[in-house]
Amino acid sequence: MLFAENITRTCMSVCPNNSYADNYTRRCVANCTLTQYGYTDGVTPICVNKCISSTYGNNVTKTCVSKCPDGTFGEASSRLCLLKCPTGTFGDSHLNLCVSVCNNSIPEFADPTSHLCVIKCPSIPSLYGDFNGTNNDPICVASCSSSSNFTLNTTRLCVPSCPEPFFADPVTGDCAVYCQPKSNLYADNLTRKCIPVCPNITINATTKIFTYADPSTMTCVYTCPSNPSLYGDNFTNTCVSRCPSNSYGDNDTHLCVSVCFFGIVVNNVAKYTYADNSTNFCVYFCPQNSWADNFTIFCTSLCTLGTFADDSTWKCVAMCPSNPISYSYAPTRKCIYGCPGTFLAS
Repeated sequence: MLFAENITRTCMSVCPNNSYADNYTRRCVANCTLTQYGYTDGVTPICVNKCISSTYGNNVTKTCVSKCPDGTFGEASSRLCLLKCPTGTFGDSHLNLCVSVCNNSIPEFADPTSHLCVIKCPSIPSLYGDFNGTNNDPICVASCSSSSNFTLNTTRLCVPSCPEPFFADPVTGDCAVYCQPKSNLYADNLTRKCIPVCPNITINATTKIFTYADPSTMTCVYTCPSNPSLYGDNFTNTCVSRCPSNSYGDNDTHLCVSVCFFGIVVNNVAKYTYADNSTNFCVYFCPQNSWADNFTIFCTSLCTLGTFADDSTWKCVAMCPSNPISYSYAPTRKCIYGCPGTFLAS
């Protein structure tokens, strides 16, 4: 088959460089018609309706190219350089190709909204980079494929654990700054998770550190707050407003203690407090109609044998005071202002 060449005015079987054999016009042309593309296999430059082998039609130059220009992607079915890859394929900006699976080694994620392979999935719509399927193909998803992963807004990724200052929230599946207030979950700084029960931390075989669920902040804390005034209960690992039976709230340590501090140095100060069963608090001074007993370390209604209830100090004393003058009365173990019946004041 011969083609007319205008420069040499000859008919030739192979058109010269920078021209293509056009089967429609039977001429050597510099540019193929609008529906065709210039293709060369290194020997025969021709105009083709569809680019051949591993080449793609460049609509700007109207030639078949081995790699599409930046911003366009070679599509295998049409053999064209496209601005947007068809559904199910994604533009790889490194290869400039439409691919069904994005590069896992970088990684880049298949974004179904832009039809591109992206390093960071979009925030509108809200998608996150995840690895799906048996081959762990990287893809942008609305929710993580594994319940053990959580969405992280800063990186737009599904992550197995949340970094500071975030906490893994199993209710929302997100890395959240705060745990859901109505979920009864508490932010644990050690695991970076929202958890129902705050942990005990074992330092060594003999040392255990408690953390407590603080309902005022929904966090696990080492010390319960003073405002609101809450106390750490070691049985439930929670901060409570009133300690349970047989334990007492200490206002310095904000702990529920089984025995109040008495003669023990706390924060460099010797403390002398008494367990008050009416309020479940450790108190420095017992309320009216109960007396501070140094032997039992309780606020009591009946002083230890050999001591007497002194209404002027609300303490159990070995000797009743002389000002105001009062007298120890053994039957009631109280200091009284006048002896009854056959008793004489001494």
